[in-house]
Amino acid sequence: LSACDKQLYTITKSELRQLATADNSRQLTAKQAADDVQKIKNVLKYEGGFAVTSLSADYTAAVEQLKSAAAECLDSYRYPEFRLPDGSIRTTWASESSEYPPCLAEASSVISSEFDRVFNDVTAIYEKVAGNASLRWRPSAEDEDIKSFNQLPKKEHIHVYHGRISDVSDGKYAAPFHTDNGVLLLITPFQEHPLQVKTVGGQVLDTSHLGSGSVMLLNARALSDWLLRGTPESRQFVAAPHAVQSLPSSVNLRTVYARMMVAPLSAVPANPSADQVKFAKVFFHHPEAGNSAEMCTKDDDVTMSGDDVTHVRVPRSHAAHHSSDAESYKSLKEEECTGNTSYCWMGCLEVPTCIDQEIAVCTNTQ
Repeated sequence: LSACDKQLYTITKSELRQLATADNSRQLTAKQAADDVQKIKNVLKYEGGFAVTSLSADYTAAVEQLKSAAAECLDSYRYPEFRLPDGSIRTTWASESSEYPPCLAEASSVISSEFDRVFNDVTAIYEKVAGNASLRWRPSAEDEDIKSFNQLPKKEHIHVYHGRISDVSDGKYAAPFHTDNGVLLLITPFQEHPLQVKTVGGQVLDTSHLGSGSVMLLNARALSDWLLRGTPESRQFVAAPHAVQSLPSSVNLRTVYARMMVAPLSAVPANPSADQVKFAKVFFHHPEAGNSAEMCTKDDDVTMSGDDVTHVRVPRSHAAHHSSDAESYKSLKEEECTGNTSYCWMGCLEVPTCIDQEIAVCTNTQ
């Protein structure tokens, strides 16, 4: 497995369904179900993600169709292109409403529907690990309407990575190791140039065994840092650093479909035992209260308005891989948004204007 000596954990779609419905299933004994849940617990705690395999034939065909058509499709509709740290180019389509590019609508709809089915079963697994009540949330502190984990909103993306151009840098990563600021990431594999995932112990997991009939699920920061913040259950989930290496000359294009589960910016955990922190404070990487000497980390720019964060450039580089690649990646994120907007997990959000005595502050002891 070259630089990777361990593979990302996999579970088939039928095994996932059996485990999700184990309480009502006759196919698994109580011991089998308990053993499988414990294995998943360890995977989520120490590795941060896994893959679901043996998905439907329609899904597999849709992923293949996406890989073959996305580059030309996104180019024809003039979707934005961004230069990556290694000098290569990435084209991106993004939406929160499932309004797909017409030339990719059918394939995207099939992939999204399969993601829905997988996420529903994954919700049941996560509820077994953390407990139903721990994963519930409310749209705001004032809202009494309690939502379940599988009611989280989503952001969907199609990314096409293009091969290097002539004036490339010496960087080895198109996207250096980073963790995402949402709750959970679902992403299609690309076997010809696989994603790298890093464990708690620093081991890089191989994903080249995953074909088009699979989907990877990676924990993101907000699961433990927002939804489970301040609870013992938060220690059961680790956010998974992941990276895309520079494309080799043998790979001209790399196409993936990704979904990030998020929450309304004003949302708070419904569990009274959890810290009542707004999703925005984690999504925008708000600095910890009481650490006035370190208002933001070395990679952050923070603008605050009273109790709310209104502007942050999210630090996406992983500390263990802080390098020129990471700095270039940070610069890319800043350049992707124009006007009065700021980057936040592959989307640009409008930045409110400070009024009265509100001021923008960014300090760092370093």
